[in-house]
Amino acid sequence: MRFFASALDAHYKRHLAPIVDELLSRGHVLDEGAEWVLTAGRLDAYRLSRRGRSPILVEHGAGQTYMLNGVRVDASGMRPDPGVRLYLGPNGQVAGFMRSQLPEAECVVVGSPALEHLAATMKQERSLVVFAVHWHSGLRVPEAGTSWPWSLPVARELHETYQDRFRVHAHPRIFGRVVSQISRARFAPIFEADWDVLAQDCAVLVCDNSSIIWEAATLGIRVVLVDAPGWGERHGLRFGPQADQFLHVDSADRVVAAVEGAPAPTDPGVYELMEGATSLAADTIVHSVDRR
Repeated sequence: MRFFASALDAHYKRHLAPIVDELLSRGHVLDEGAEWVLTAGRLDAYRLSRRGRSPILVEHGAGQTYMLNGVRVDASGMRPDPGVRLYLGPNGQVAGFMRSQLPEAECVVVGSPALEHLAATMKQERSLVVFAVHWHSGLRVPEAGTSWPWSLPVARELHETYQDRFRVHAHPRIFGRVVSQISRARFAPIFEADWDVLAQDCAVLVCDNSSIIWEAATLGIRVVLVDAPGWGERHGLRFGPQADQFLHVDSADRVVAAVEGAPAPTDPGVYELMEGATSLAADTIVHSVDRR
């Protein structure tokens, strides 16, 4: 099989890399001109299909969706797109939704190869408190936005309390802004752009809205959720009953107590498969391409 991998963002590459490595180890060929292209971005898949390529879309998150004007949409807000030929998702619920968005695609549950890779690197004893924020997707739904910079005082409080045990992380599309604004606020935590590096030693994750919440829960990392002003709708997943297992905070003066009292996660329930996910993803891709 000849294929190519298109990774416009670092977090896309993270989800594609284990699959690419597995396909290459089986003797398949990475060729920039190949018809079949792996991507982890829906907009990227749309562009590829318009250029006559056959996109294979790998889910790069946990499958968070939102209700917009009474219609369920993903974070891209895109309309159904017939261009994708194969979709690889973390669980049956997400795959079911994506069948409505990708009407020509075979939608298959493979879990998360990226999470399988990360799980193999985790330390037994972990000490870090990690603060992370998502970017504003542009979707006109408050919950699809970011808590930043409203949550800057939360980061400051955590830094003052945990000092060398504290790290700051953010979605790649907002990371530079977070670093800049914290620097101007005159406190100096350690920043880390790579979630895989942080997760290995993360004891508690304090986050507003990101798929790393569910990766953390799957790996046994305790989670505290930051609720920004104006967030209150129930969309499901991060904004649904499954997130009620975590402590929520809406102000800086409550965050340290929440970190100290955060319970162990009880219902990760997002990644239906972790062990064997990479092999299954590669098998699915090869079989799907062969059938076409």
